[in-house]
Amino acid sequence: ASANNYWWSRCIGVYAPSHLLREERQAVDKRIKEAIEKRRLEKLLEEANSDEDEVDEDDTGDSSSEDSVRDEGRNGTEEDPHAPPVPKNEFDDGGLFALAVQKKAKKQTVRRRGAVVPVKRKLETRTWKEELTLKFKSLREDKKKKLEEARERAALSIQTVVRWDLACRRFQEQRLYKKEIARVYNAASRIQALCRVKYVVPDVLRATLIEVYHLVFHFELGLSFYYNTRTGTSSWDKPLLLEEMGIELEISELPRYGDEELLENL
Repeated sequence: ASANNYWWSRCIGVYAPSHLLREERQAVDKRIKEAIEKRRLEKLLEEANSDEDEVDEDDTGDSSSEDSVRDEGRNGTEEDPHAPPVPKNEFDDGGLFALAVQKKAKKQTVRRRGAVVPVKRKLETRTWKEELTLKFKSLREDKKKKLEEARERAALSIQTVVRWDLACRRFQEQRLYKKEIARVYNAASRIQALCRVKYVVPDVLRATLIEVYHLVFHFELGLSFYYNTRTGTSSWDKPLLLEEMGIELEISELPRYGDEELLENL
């Protein structure tokens, strides 16, 4: 019945857990082996009984001789050594089971002896490619076994988490926090890239700003403006970088920067 259930579940697409199916198959195989062994013992018993019947039919002695043999058997004389074993009761198989076990062990030993020789020959005649193949195969199996053990340990550790919803919430909060930090850092890096002051030492930046910007005085208007020597632009307002660094520039002379054109641009 269990075998039928197993195959029926396979047909209709109902899949039980693998370890249950394996145990069920093992139980079915065990029952089949027991039935085969029982049938073999019954055949041995039938053969023994048929041999006994043939011996009885071949015996052509008189009734008096049979009686004398019977009397000798009763008196404790030796019986026929070639006669098959006769069961004494329903619980005694007449040594048939022991005989069957002995024959089975004999066959197994013969099989083992026959199997040893080819294995030895194969080991002796292996090439280096076969050796490497076997080695890699064993390594793959070991790795697979270790992975399975790691998965089992991980499954057990996951089962120990009592409040999994809180754990998931905490992981989600950590994810959001990391995303926010990354967003802030990306924004800061963009600002630094726009200002072109990324990874600059403050002292170097201060010297560069002093070299690039110059404070020029306008004599007609009586005001000063800031001139960028790199871009060639000028502005009345103090540049942001100079304010942040707290740099105060000294006033330079106007003729140094090409007075007329510069004043027209302003």
